[in-house]
Amino acid sequence: MAAKILLLDNNLRVLGLVSERLTYLGYEVVTASRVHDAVLKGIVMPPDLLVCDVLMPELNGWELKRLLAQIPSLAAVPILFLSAHETLPVEMYHPTVGIVDLLKKPYTGEALVAAVGTLIARQAGRRRLMTQPLTGTVALDGATLIDLCHVLALRSADGTVTLSVGAAPSVTAAQWVWSRGALIDAAMEPLRGEEAFLAAMTATGVEPTVRIDPNPAVPPRPTITKTPAALIAESIRRRVMGQGDPSGARELRTPELDDAFLERLAATGLILRLGAASSRR
Repeated sequence: MAAKILLLDNNLRVLGLVSERLTYLGYEVVTASRVHDAVLKGIVMPPDLLVCDVLMPELNGWELKRLLAQIPSLAAVPILFLSAHETLPVEMYHPTVGIVDLLKKPYTGEALVAAVGTLIARQAGRRRLMTQPLTGTVALDGATLIDLCHVLALRSADGTVTLSVGAAPSVTAAQWVWSRGALIDAAMEPLRGEEAFLAAMTATGVEPTVRIDPNPAVPPRPTITKTPAALIAESIRRRVMGQGDPSGARELRTPELDDAFLERLAATGLILRLGAASSRR
């Protein structure tokens, strides 16, 4: 069964070209040039992936994700943002946001196709992680260490995660201790604590092997105080920018719709249309 892709871009020429390319590759593509239409079409037929230009005239991509997080059928849909920015806002790394990635402009058609395939595979892998037992050898199957950390947090997991990271001949073992969905300790010689976690997350090479065992009867002394979301944001900063960004490691909150944002939605008529669409289902 073909994966469903919802494509949102207010540039009709780009919309047509990208839609044609993805359709040729076998995807079922639905297009929208306005945020209103994209949200309503997504409610009627939830996609497997949303590909979205960030600079939209009504709401920008970041604001759109804040809205989708409040719609149960769309909250977990992965998003590929198309943007000239180097990185995503740190709020996008919260476990409850789901899979969000960015393809930097200008991009090639081949890069877009590769990114789409990768995200669809990640979503399938993440779904498996959400349902399978988190014990013994755990296959990521397309999911990433970011997805694994998000799943461990969402499932309030307990366990010692042993990883082999890096590429031969420089494969290194790393160990994370999780307690009730929080990372409390990490080790990767010669590092300990937050720096050990960040080193494992930014290591390059083949997909790591993962094993999860019960925690020892006497848990280690906690060496980590930051949330998984803050640590993930910092690890991505280091991978993308090549250096740490302390501002990226601040505490993150689940995106919410504040009064000012709701007023903007009401001004576009989107709230009323969403209500009407919900009442027809």
